Amino acid sequence: MRRTEPTPSLWRKLFALMLALCVCFTAMGTGVMAAEDDYYDEDYDDEDYDDEDYDDEDGQTEWDGTEGIVLSEEELLLPVGESEELFVCYDNEDLDDYEGSVKWTVEPDEDNPGLVTIKNGKVTAKKAGDVSVTATVTIDGEEYEAYCDIVVADVKLANSKLTLVEGQTVVLKIKNRWPEDDKVDEWDIVKGEKFVKLSKETNKSVAITAQKKGTAKVGVSMDSGAEAFCTITVKAATATTSLSFKKKSLEMAKGSKVKLSVTRAPKNANDAITWSSSRKKVATVDAKGEVTAKGKGTTVITAKAGKGKKAKKATCTITVKAPEKLALKNSSATLKVGKSTAVQVKSGSKKGLSYKSSNPKVAVVSKKGKVTALKPGAAKITVTAKNGAKAIFTVKVKK
Repeated sequence: MRRTEPTPSLWRKLFALMLALCVCFTAMGTGVMAAEDDYYDEDYDDEDYDDEDYDDEDGQTEWDGTEGIVLSEEELLLPVGESEELFVCYDNEDLDDYEGSVKWTVEPDEDNPGLVTIKNGKVTAKKAGDVSVTATVTIDGEEYEAYCDIVVADVKLANSKLTLVEGQTVVLKIKNRWPEDDKVDEWDIVKGEKFVKLSKETNKSVAITAQKKGTAKVGVSMDSGAEAFCTITVKAATATTSLSFKKKSLEMAKGSKVKLSVTRAPKNANDAITWSSSRKKVATVDAKGEVTAKGKGTTVITAKAGKGKKAKKATCTITVKAPEKLALKNSSATLKVGKSTAVQVKSGSKKGLSYKSSNPKVAVVSKKGKVTALKPGAAKITVTAKNGAKAIFTVKVKK
């Protein structure tokens, strides 16, 4: 079969179509390039691009740290007497140092001033409490502040000095501490270990026993770093050769207290005396000889001086009875504001009476039982005898 060749007119049509297609594709390429030119910044320099400074999420550069400051420490726990230096830093990832001028101020505390001092960033703790210091700087005309909250820790002992006799034991207590939840890290004999011995170490106290004549120093260290010390002077003991009570027996009312005293020879005897009770449910006795009546019955209080076979003892028998009842002539009164009345005892022990008001804003009572009305309301006056007996006097105050 013979193949038919295209006619000249058909060639012309095909050429025109191809030419049109070329023009169309050329226009499309130009449009894409133009769109890309619009998307990219004409000032963009590939050499200046830094991947670390670019944030893909919003297309913004990271904050360069010049818009704020922080202090090297935002919180400090500083024992009294110690110092620490604070530094101002830019609030950026590297916390670069700020080297300009800084104004330092301490937040005033009207109730407890002078907790710390600060100079050129150096904070010195003066008194226990909580305080805040502020650093203020100016950057490019804008003022910025940074803060540090400071807890000044401290601990104080009930005694800073004690004088003991060889063999004597005393309990040294912590008087106060700040912060209140601060714990004892250690009780320690700072010097003079051969002169004293420590025992019964707790978070509140320690027992100190004098060993021999000399001077020692006992200290307590807290978890906060706060410390306190007590100087102990131990004197040589002069042995007691005889010991006796002025009274060999005594009656007490339940709830009452009495201080026992002993006579001993020689007059300059100063060796330690220890006290004990045979029945603590009846009465107890402390290290100074004060007896507290606990319940009905009989107990023997023993005072002992010295040790071993040479020790001297004395005893006192204590009989505890129910307290004699205390009865008042009148158990109540109604007073107008400014008026007074007296609480009078009808029967019972009148020795060593004491008075206490349950509401001193409404009515007050003097040491002799005179009640004065201050403002409308009610108050109870408790009358207590030396033997422990009590009575209540009720006061109603009207305008």
